Amino acid sequence: MTATARNIDVSLLPQSLQEIAEVIGLMAVLKLVDRYGGRRICIPRRLEPGHPLIEVLGQRQAAALVQTYALERIHVPNAARALVSARDKEIRRLKAQQSVTSLAEDFGLTERQVYRILAEEPDSG
Repeated sequence: MTATARNIDVSLLPQSLQEIAEVIGLMAVLKLVDRYGGRRICIPRRLEPGHPLIEVLGQRQAAALVQTYALERIHVPNAARALVSARDKEIRRLKAQQSVTSLAEDFGLTERQVYRILAEEPDSG
């Protein structure tokens, strides 16, 4: 399972991703992080049909990214802190509906990790 926009605490995203989210939206930023997290990408001057950014973001969001960041080389942080926080929030939300074993399988964690997450206090925010 992956983080959903409703579980993401935007304040935990690196500032650069917060700024990009203002341009293309949070869901598109999550797609960008999923595909390019931890790497630099070159933003083209113009979008050609079939450009990878269109595949990842969709035409509208890719065009907005190009309009704002054309010819820039941007670093896409992996956003680990925000994604782990969102994952943990989702695990806590699902704890009444699923077993620890099932949660561990769904999130690619060990049962011990799930127990640790469930024992932690939820992030305030």
